[in-house]
Amino acid sequence: MRLVLAVLVLATFGCARKTTNDAAAPDSVATTVRSLHHETADCRARNEPCFTVDMTYPILLAVPGGDTLALNRELRRRLNAGGAPDSLPVDSDPDSLLAARIAAFEKPLPNDAPWFDSTYAQVERLLPGALTISIFNFSYMGGAHPNSNRIYAVLDPATAHEVPLDSVITNGARTRLLAEAERAFRQGRGMTPDSSLAVAGFWFKEGFELTPNWGFTRDGMLFHYNSYEVGPYSMGPTDALVTWSSLQGIVRPAYLPPH
Repeated sequence: MRLVLAVLVLATFGCARKTTNDAAAPDSVATTVRSLHHETADCRARNEPCFTVDMTYPILLAVPGGDTLALNRELRRRLNAGGAPDSLPVDSDPDSLLAARIAAFEKPLPNDAPWFDSTYAQVERLLPGALTISIFNFSYMGGAHPNSNRIYAVLDPATAHEVPLDSVITNGARTRLLAEAERAFRQGRGMTPDSSLAVAGFWFKEGFELTPNWGFTRDGMLFHYNSYEVGPYSMGPTDALVTWSSLQGIVRPAYLPPH
C-alpha cells in the first residue's frame, strides 16, 4: 500500500509540477514561488508511517493594473480555505497554518499507509480585467484511495474580487457557450455528439451543464469537472476546453487575447 501511494504522489503531483512549463505565468506578471513542507516527527523514523503537508504557490510581485496586496491576500484565503484553525485568520501566512495542522495532528495513524496533503498553485493567464489562478490538491487522509481536485479562480486584478462568468460573455451568448463546452467535453471523453451522457455514466440532472469551476488559459476558456462532480471517482476528472477561435462572438472583446 505504501509503495502504491508513493507512486501515485509522484505521478499525480509530479505531473502538476510539469504543467508549470506548459502554462507558465505571463511575462507581464512578476512572481516568486514559495514552497513549504511540514511533517510529523515520526517521518524521521525508518518505516514509520507519518503525515506530511506540502504547498507550493506564487507570491505576486507585480501585476499590470493589479493590487498585489489584495491579490496575495485572496490567494492565501483560497489556499487556507477549509483548513484554517479558529485561532488564525483565514488569510494568514500558509506556513503558520500548516505548522498548526501538524502540531494538532493526532498520532498514530489509523493504518500503515503514510498520509499526505499536497497543494500546488500557479498563475494560468492574465487578461485585461481577469487573472486566472489554478489550485491543485492531491491528498490521502485514510480511506480507499487518494483524492485530487483542481480549482480555478478568475480574479479582477484591481480588486481581487471573483469575476462572474456572465460578466465576460456577450449578452445572449450563454447558450452558444454551453454548446461549445459540451462539444469539448464529449471530445475529451471520446463520445459522439448524439450519445447519452447518462448511459456513459455521468450525473448531469437535465442535460449537460457548465461547471462554475472555470478559468482562462493559454488556449482558451477551460471548464474543469473534478472527480465526483458529474461522475464517479473511477471516471476521473474531465476538461472541456473551448478554444479562442470558438469563443469569437461569445466572450466580450476586452477578454480576448490580441491576435
